[in-house]
Amino acid sequence: MLTNVCTREEKGLRLVSGLALLALAGLLNGGLALLGLLGLIPIATVVTGYCPIKHLFGITSCEIDSRRSHHA
Repeated sequence: MLTNVCTREEKGLRLVSGLALLALAGLLNGGLALLGLLGLIPIATVVTGYCPIKHLFGITSCEIDSRRSHHA
């Protein structure tokens, strides 16, 4: 499976920001509370190790497999 979210630092930042957004959803009322549900997105990227936006821009935090680089 394709992964592009690999470093502990990035995963930690995504997890904390996602949980903060979810907490915000609990504090707000009405339609604004739905914005807090956006916190599920960074949490999902931590669980799956894949971020579609990073893929779109060709960005990864994963190390390149050294075996691949020798075959080029």
